[in-house]
Amino acid sequence: DMENFDSLYGNSDMAGFTQQGKDHAINQDRGLIISPFVITTDHKTSSESQQTNSKTHEKTNDFLIGIFDGHGTLGHDVAQFLQDNFPLRLHQKLALLTSKYGGRDKIEDEEIQVRKALHETFIEMDTELPPISGNDGGSTASVILRLGSKLYFANAGDSLSFLASFPSVLYDSKDGKDANMKNELKASIVHRNRYDKAYLPEEKERITKLGGNIFIPPHPEFSRVNAFYPQKKEVMSLAMSRSIGDWPHGKIGVIPDPIIDIVNLEELTASVSVNVNLDAPLDFFVVTSSDGLYDHRQAQFVADRLAETYSENNLEGGSDAIKDQYRRYPIVRQCANIIHLATPQNPNRYRDDITLMSLRIIN
Repeated sequence: DMENFDSLYGNSDMAGFTQQGKDHAINQDRGLIISPFVITTDHKTSSESQQTNSKTHEKTNDFLIGIFDGHGTLGHDVAQFLQDNFPLRLHQKLALLTSKYGGRDKIEDEEIQVRKALHETFIEMDTELPPISGNDGGSTASVILRLGSKLYFANAGDSLSFLASFPSVLYDSKDGKDANMKNELKASIVHRNRYDKAYLPEEKERITKLGGNIFIPPHPEFSRVNAFYPQKKEVMSLAMSRSIGDWPHGKIGVIPDPIIDIVNLEELTASVSVNVNLDAPLDFFVVTSSDGLYDHRQAQFVADRLAETYSENNLEGGSDAIKDQYRRYPIVRQCANIIHLATPQNPNRYRDDITLMSLRIIN
């Protein structure tokens, strides 16, 4: 039911949906998809650059996709601040690099500098929060930046971003029979960010050295970091070891510094082609999502469903019935369906805010 979604967006190659949890007074999730993410040096914002891009017919497959999952009393304000300011700040830093190295194509080889720009953007977003928000709210930040053949995964918190692959052609018309594509198609999650949890050795060491108190239950993925909040005059518990905001937790080692990974699509495609016996090349898509999506579903479930839908445009041969089956589920509808299937139907079960965004990688 589309009416249950707070916000939705999509076309044939991307989609974004968010749904407020029934136990929440406000949806604290925020997200963004900027495609193309055009880097200019003329002091324009990224959105203005996109308009220029469409007018000049400049082609780029660069993009920025991200999720900001707020928590705490003012977590929605922190997440909104990130949605509004993160892309502009990152664009400004990449524009400076473009000027310094003599063009957008030149910075593709400057991994250290791009990594630095991402890291600085996370830190500056944290320090520039309005004090009322930073002291009484926080947010995850998980983004994927594409520059040429490279994907930069930058994450702080327990949101999930991943890269998945699937066969680009599902049906060989020469085969002469209708394969059961839904059963045969399996997406492969080839890269995913780490969940920042306090039980991890480096996180635990940093927090405990600063006097932080960590609760680690039998299932350590549910670890919590406890900190005293002066304005509330009580101890508050946080489910992650890194975040934007949460300033009282910051005093005991909960930091905004992201873990940054780089995936080279060209190298990845070449390595997969050698190690996997496929009759067709691979296509890729990315996903970024809030943790509420995975309370009742696994990442593999999400990847498989999206791969089924993205493959629609690649069908070759096959019966009309098979093609129609896929055309009934474009990516926008599939994202809505995934969120529905991840939502507890029992009214007594807790339901978090859920946000899912996905974008197909165009080469």
